[in-house]
Amino acid sequence: MATFDVGNGRTRLVRNHELDGLRTPFTDARYDPGTGGGTTTLEFHTHKGELVGSWPSLSGTVRNCAGGRTPWGSWLTCEETNFFSTMPHGYIFEVPVDGMGLPTPLRAMGRFSHEAVAVDPATGYVYETEDAGTSSGFYRFVAAAPGNLAAGGALSMLKLKNVSLASLGASYPNGTTFDVDWVPIANPDNPASNSPEILCGSRDAP
Repeated sequence: MATFDVGNGRTRLVRNHELDGLRTPFTDARYDPGTGGGTTTLEFHTHKGELVGSWPSLSGTVRNCAGGRTPWGSWLTCEETNFFSTMPHGYIFEVPVDGMGLPTPLRAMGRFSHEAVAVDPATGYVYETEDAGTSSGFYRFVAAAPGNLAAGGALSMLKLKNVSLASLGASYPNGTTFDVDWVPIANPDNPASNSPEILCGSRDAP
């Protein structure tokens, strides 16, 4: 989740709902009519210590685990899955702080089991982490138009130079440095069905 100062003593909080499986979406701003993850937005009057409003801001997603805020005032919510129901999942969605999220995945940012993102305010580059066990990668998305992620861009994955299948989960002394390359991802979006994933709460789960 993340908070945003919207003026007049008010703060809005956009938070994820990390829900698995086949469910009913909780808002009309939905991506998949058969899944019920997403985000809600809450508004607080911080001077008075009061909750003054809340609304669903995105649904129809799966396992919205983490994400990150943007310098231009929105929340990027990430699906930690590559689940396929009647539609592919494993995308990033953008939720503006002042309204409803657009239920259209940012496909150029990749389809994989996302964790968190961080935006460099100087360049607009978006750095993405993956939660897929020991095969996870670290990614960089360079937007075609910084601040407008829906306009597309180029996705790359970090690689250590002259090292195959490096494990950065190993123990290294503090201050260790590496020479790296950014390897372009030619096809960041694969909308095909992957191997079936059994999700907690799924009607198809045994």
